Amino acid sequence: MPVLFVAKNCMACTMTKKQLERAGVLDCFTIYDASNDPDGSIAIMTDELKRDYGLSGAPFVDPRDLGLEPFVGFNPDKIEEVIDKLK
Repeated sequence: MPVLFVAKNCMACTMTKKQLERAGVLDCFTIYDASNDPDGSIAIMTDELKRDYGLSGAPFVDPRDLGLEPFVGFNPDKIEEVIDKLK
């Protein structure tokens, strides 16, 4: 299952979620809100991804389960690649 890390008041996160929702695949994602991380578990996951891929920011899309590379930010073309793999 692909993973989507989002943050509060993040316009790029909202746009990414809307594109996934319009395509009918948002429910295929595990979504973590990095701004609501009382136990620090999300920070541990994102730190690992930062270390492994050199990426940081939001939204952070992790579609490795689909054979695709993780990416950061609102990127419609890459989001479409993820959507195509999910359909």
